Amino acid sequence: MSTIQDILDKNFTQFVNIRKPSFLAINAFSSMMNCRRNLGGFVATCSNCNKEFYGLCSCGNRNCIICANRKNELFLARERSKILPINYYHITFTVPSELNNLIYHNQLELYNILYKSAIESLKVILSDSKYMGANEIGAIAILHSWGSNMSFHPHLHVCVSGIGLDKSNHIVYPKNDNYIFPEAKIEKIYRAIFIKYVNQCKDKLDTSFDNSFNLISTLASISKINWIVNIRDTMKNVESVMNYFARYANRVCISQSRIKEFDMSKNTVTFKYKDYKDNAQEKYMTLDAIEFMRRLSMHFLPLRFRKIREYGFLCPGNEHKLKLIGTLLNFLVEPLKVRKLPLFSNCCRKKLIVAKVNFPLINTFAKFEVFPIIKIFLFIVLSFFTIKI
Repeated sequence: MSTIQDILDKNFTQFVNIRKPSFLAINAFSSMMNCRRNLGGFVATCSNCNKEFYGLCSCGNRNCIICANRKNELFLARERSKILPINYYHITFTVPSELNNLIYHNQLELYNILYKSAIESLKVILSDSKYMGANEIGAIAILHSWGSNMSFHPHLHVCVSGIGLDKSNHIVYPKNDNYIFPEAKIEKIYRAIFIKYVNQCKDKLDTSFDNSFNLISTLASISKINWIVNIRDTMKNVESVMNYFARYANRVCISQSRIKEFDMSKNTVTFKYKDYKDNAQEKYMTLDAIEFMRRLSMHFLPLRFRKIREYGFLCPGNEHKLKLIGTLLNFLVEPLKVRKLPLFSNCCRKKLIVAKVNFPLINTFAKFEVFPIIKIFLFIVLSFFTIKI
């Protein structure tokens, strides 16, 4: 089966010459090309039976298709430790397609506005006594910038807890167990908040990507149309909540399993996608390899951008409130504080002890103590000379 590395091996140099990508994209593609291949390996010993295991080192780049699953395991472990025996609601916030170009060329500013607008609209509607009357809510928000066919389609997945805290730190519930609030109501609130924030920073936004684009008239036109906020079915089972939401946590726009064929003679990539305009039918799309790489690079996140954000009593700094809620619900909550999950052996399922790590590429420069400084310096300098695709 063809892999993303086969595609990059053949087309990386040509892609750089044709598309003139940003340093961020070059770094992400370079990491993928070397992931579990040219970064060396490790030897680990089972802490129980001393059996040895061997593995290849992952690149750790958050845009990498190959090593995204390990990050999902860490996300699952952390969030499972904070799950309460309550209902959860999955809500998707989208933006009109008229804003796609503007968002793409101003990702850092407008992605942040998307988060702020979604969470503020939730706070506004859930503070209403008709729906919950909460002074504080708990939510996790995860950004996706793609559609199934790898097109640019920014939207936010939000998992909202089915309880809140009032001003006296008492637990409050939605007025209806299976119905948190009407979509039409939050759509108007969300639209108004989003447009307000865009207006506040309109002088800072780059609109030079299209001479015919007028920000004022675009905002005026989209203020008159319906914005889509989709409330999924209520999730009551703890495992279903986390397994479902983990699929959104550290995903990139395409998985290795969806790449069905790389035709080297024609230099085309065929991948599977769901056509949501046709009842989510599974279909196949074939793209030129350079176009495939261009679409993939559109979804690389800005440097130091935080994709998974927690709010209210689910924030890491509000663990005391989460534990208070657990006490009120007679449920033990112990938030997990780990940056990295341990490896476990296949034989005894005991912790593996990493005995040796070998990095052949880095060893070449090991004797030059100045190398890390040069690398950081080059990264900073090149980041100022990025050219958007």
